[in-house]
Amino acid sequence: MNKKHSEIKRKRIMNYFLNAAEKIVKRDGIENLSIRNVADEAGYNSATLYNYFENFEQLTAFVVIRNMSEYLKKSMKILDNITNPFNDYVSLWQIYCLPSFENPSIFTYAYSSNEKTMNNIQSHTKAYFEAFYDADINTEDNVYFVQDYHHVDDMIRERFVKAGLFSEKDSKEVIEFAHFLYLGVLQDALTKHERTPEEYTDIFMKYFVPFLKERSLM
Repeated sequence: MNKKHSEIKRKRIMNYFLNAAEKIVKRDGIENLSIRNVADEAGYNSATLYNYFENFEQLTAFVVIRNMSEYLKKSMKILDNITNPFNDYVSLWQIYCLPSFENPSIFTYAYSSNEKTMNNIQSHTKAYFEAFYDADINTEDNVYFVQDYHHVDDMIRERFVKAGLFSEKDSKEVIEFAHFLYLGVLQDALTKHERTPEEYTDIFMKYFVPFLKERSLM
């Protein structure tokens, strides 16, 4: 088997395991993920899984990164070319909320992670994109999406303050309000499952957009 075919096979089997992991997370929560149940769900034994992932921590990190990569691509396109600050800022939250409320266990894990967990995710980011190359993502420049959320917030907030959306003082209030609101809706999506991701996103926007308008300079 030549190198190209070997890489295709490796990627295919890794996807089997990642698909199995996501199925378990949606059904049972990320806290119930394990090497054994992922291997069982994928139809392989645990020893085979270790041929494709360094350890359980890397498997978990790959699941998180995989689910956040689409948000990363879309958000960087907005942040690299802010043309309508108000609409662009709202769009950033929309594209974050939809996958969050579709996979609340994964995003709760990422959003609420401690420094050790976030460092683990960061340490496997390069390996993920080497295995699953995406031409739209520059991992050297854009790994912010798995960094500490205070760092991410500061980076995004500074760009929109510079773009004239809101003042420095009001920007901090907007971030704080958005965080509390997001976590409340995310918790409801995680524990009750009573609405679709689109409906949960609409609930977030129902309260967030008016609050942003009150503090917007535009």
